[in-house]
Formats: sequence, structure tokens, C-alpha cells
Amino acid sequence: MSATDHVGPRLLIVDDDEIILKAVSRLLGAFGYRVVTALGGEAALAMLSLDCAFDLVIFDYEMPVLDGPAFFRLATARHPELRGRFVLATGNGESSGARDLLREGLRAVLGKPYASADVARLVTAR
Repeated sequence: MSATDHVGPRLLIVDDDEIILKAVSRLLGAFGYRVVTALGGEAALAMLSLDCAFDLVIFDYEMPVLDGPAFFRLATARHPELRGRFVLATGNGESSGARDLLREGLRAVLGKPYASADVARLVTAR
């Protein structure tokens, strides 16, 4: 099967750690997800300006330059059609910042590390 034969959900994973991006891409790709990665919020915004056909956008909370909350707010302002598809990945899901984003339209918070089953529940819970 070639890369173009994949019909699974398309995910954008945004993190400032290349090792995490590679590991998550490998893990989720093995389960049939079409995974695109962006190293940081700025790169993700640039990518979304070219292509925003994603079923979910999973992003890290703590990133340099453009942190998760700023990325989420800018991305949803520029691409309102993606509202409800953003998922925050964090080790501190109980933070007030995460709760604020949920009130602003964030779909869910995933605790780090997360598993493919966690992502599957979010993809199917449309």
C-alpha cells in the first residue's frame, strides 16, 4: 500500500520536540492515521495556511516563541472551519490555561503520554 492509498483520519501534530513528533508519527501511522507534523506553533500556522484539511490538530501546551494557547487562538481565528478539531496535549490537563481553552472551543485535553486509543476516541466522537 502506498502513502496515497491511506484513507484513515488525517492528523496534524504540533510539538517543539522532534523526538516526540517522530515517535507519535510512527505510533499513529502504524494505526492507519495519516500524520503530518509541525515543529512548533509558527510552523503549524504556516502549514495550515497552505492546507487545513485535518480531522484533528493535536498540539503541545508549552512551546517556545508561539505557545499552545497562542497557536490555538491564532489558528482558530484564521481557520474557523477547524473549530472543534483542536486537541491539547499536556502533562497538566488540570491547569487553568487548559480549562480556559476548553471554554474557547478546544475539543479535548489529552494527557501526555497519550495512546492511539485516546486519539481514536476523539476521531470517532465527532
